[in-house]
Amino acid sequence: MSHLHQALGVFGIGSAGGIDALGWAAVDYLHTALCDHPAAGCIRWYISRAPADMLPRWDGLDRVILLDAMPVTGPDAGPRWVTPQALEAAGGLSSHGLGIREAVELAAALGMRPRLLILGLGVDPEAGQTPADWLAQQGPALTHAVTARLQDMQSDEAL
Repeated sequence: MSHLHQALGVFGIGSAGGIDALGWAAVDYLHTALCDHPAAGCIRWYISRAPADMLPRWDGLDRVILLDAMPVTGPDAGPRWVTPQALEAAGGLSSHGLGIREAVELAAALGMRPRLLILGLGVDPEAGQTPADWLAQQGPALTHAVTARLQDMQSDEAL
């Protein structure tokens, strides 16, 4: 497997309290899970309180993966890729003031255009899970989702 030659930033969005800490916990989880991946040296790991906090760190990145807790109901819990169109239709994903949709629009207006991937961490707010609970159940699926995207990125570079 070839190494990834593009700079990738993985951003966990959240806060220190409750399930909103899931974005941060997911970054820690993935950092450990992917430490031996061939692309590990090209990945920069960040946590942000609000989507706007990450914009200065986008400079020099070719691609960005955003991780944020996303409320869902019932069996839909788990990681899922969110398209910008779905984000726009939903009116946003984040509850952090300036949401992800607005931060992405601001970045585009400022000419910051890394290729953006949004991974919603679907969690049922009624389930009473902690980030550790969610990762114990969904961590392998999260790792698989990100690893598959890394593989796609490596394939894109080979073209």
